[in-house]
Amino acid sequence: MFTRLFLPASTFVVLLAIGKIHAEFIGDYDFSRSTRFLWVLVFAFLSICAGYAFGFPDTSSVKLPIQGAAVAAVIPSLAFALFQTAAGSFLLPRFFLVTSAPVVTAVFLVASRIGRGVAHSSFLGERVLLLAEKNEFSQVEKDLSRHVEVPFVLVPPFESENEQNPEEFARRCEAEKVTTIVFSSSYVESEFSKMLLQRLHSEGVRIRDISHFYDEYFGKVPIRELEFTSLLFDVREVHQRLYSRLSRLLDISVSFIGCLLLIAVIPLVFIGNFFGNRGPLFFSQPRVGKGLKNFDILKFRSMVVGTGASSWTTDDDPRITTFGRWLRKSHLDEVPQFWNILRGDLSIVGPRPEQPHYVEQLNEQIPFYRMRHIVRPGLTGWAQVNYPYGSNATDAYEKLQYEFWYLRHQGLGLDMKILARTLRHVIGFRGR
Repeated sequence: MFTRLFLPASTFVVLLAIGKIHAEFIGDYDFSRSTRFLWVLVFAFLSICAGYAFGFPDTSSVKLPIQGAAVAAVIPSLAFALFQTAAGSFLLPRFFLVTSAPVVTAVFLVASRIGRGVAHSSFLGERVLLLAEKNEFSQVEKDLSRHVEVPFVLVPPFESENEQNPEEFARRCEAEKVTTIVFSSSYVESEFSKMLLQRLHSEGVRIRDISHFYDEYFGKVPIRELEFTSLLFDVREVHQRLYSRLSRLLDISVSFIGCLLLIAVIPLVFIGNFFGNRGPLFFSQPRVGKGLKNFDILKFRSMVVGTGASSWTTDDDPRITTFGRWLRKSHLDEVPQFWNILRGDLSIVGPRPEQPHYVEQLNEQIPFYRMRHIVRPGLTGWAQVNYPYGSNATDAYEKLQYEFWYLRHQGLGLDMKILARTLRHVIGFRGR
């Protein structure tokens, strides 16, 4: 939390300081009463957005932090310089635009350094012991290598005889500095196991079952631990009218801006399509929406003309054209979907809409798969920003666990978080 507050707070402070220095020693004007004060605030907001889009302060996914920080800091300066040139008015002085870039770069790097230190200490401080079968331990290790919301160290399992001696087990937990114990449903079948967990709980060790552990640490719901009744939780889009109305208002507002963007990029895509993707500009395909009702999704075409929908899209798919691959990497192929959002087929945030024949297959292969269709599908979603692009039924199974988690925690705050992570994906060209 500290690092997330440090970056925006420090960015605002240093940029306001630069503006004040220019007003006092160079421009000779009252900074606080000048319109430049407001434009500095706008500039600071854009700088923070650019930094977050490039992964700051969480730079675990940033390959070159210094270069990334520099580029993120320069973008607002260039944007303001171009805008001022076009408008013919100096909203911010050249001194401010030139000075802000290295200063903001330093702020981003300091924030990322603090963030790495906090994350590392949190990672080492959170030590989890799993009491479950070997296959469950292997699955948690696999999931840990993919994505976590709360970093932790997975403590190696104790020898079986230690579990039968509560004193020895407690001493081993203390020696390994175990902070959380996670148990599977099979582990608590004996009274001894229940008494052991109660004792450790009273001594300050946090106790979680597998389902709550995944919910808190991984941001997903393990389908293998689910029963039908555990899925009967309130879904805000279905059970809360206020959220449903506010969400739809957000959809309409964003989609209106998105449709303006669509109009702006059509000439660019038309030119690229003419040289590297000959054929129709748009591509329409049936998808399954809310209530299992089909609708036609609209996209810029990225595959060769006449390509069927008989198989999943994969890396280096031969059906994708050269220009189409760039469209997918930049996510520009999805811009026409703002029209679907305006129509009410899609929401900004929700489960990914799939093709009807895939839905039929997955309904038969994956338990509770139909439940994802009780809400509108989304242009982006919790599964899309936390798991790679799905290309088979196994990936669909994994992504469904994130989608269930989203349904359980659905809210405007989470939607904003997903949109922010989506921005990082778009800036990072992580499409397929």
